Amino acid sequence: MMEKCIEEISDKILMEIKQINIVQAEKQHFAKMIEVANEQLGIDYVDKSTLENLAASPEKVANVAVDEKENVLGFSFGSLITAADLTKQLKIPREKVKLVAGTADKVGVFKTIAVKKECTKLGIGSRLAKDLITQMRDYAQVICSVAWKTPVGINIEKSYKKIN
Repeated sequence: MMEKCIEEISDKILMEIKQINIVQAEKQHFAKMIEVANEQLGIDYVDKSTLENLAASPEKVANVAVDEKENVLGFSFGSLITAADLTKQLKIPREKVKLVAGTADKVGVFKTIAVKKECTKLGIGSRLAKDLITQMRDYAQVICSVAWKTPVGINIEKSYKKIN
């Protein structure tokens, strides 16, 4: 019953949203990105200082999905790091770094993606994921993601399956 209700809401929202664009996240998007993160990922998972650091660094990538009125529908972000930083940032044991990164100089790390609850099931998350990965591929030879396993599965698994 709940799934049918979500589908009906999503269909209605899709009819109301005429155009969805993926753009680089900027300061004017931060407050809405935090709202989406609080709703979907938990309070304080993403804060203003995190977003400011993303915007200030050329090694970081942050995108938002916006509608024709510039309303934020979702966001994604990641970073480019050296293979050596995999140990520090992702807690990958030093002896396994070569297994993960091979001979890559740069590694793209897909860190976070979230879409407003009422906008799920519209393909926005898949578009955000594809765009982020496309951007990172320009600079990184290997792309990995931060993920966690829950009782219902791995949190980013559906997005990866859709883009492969």
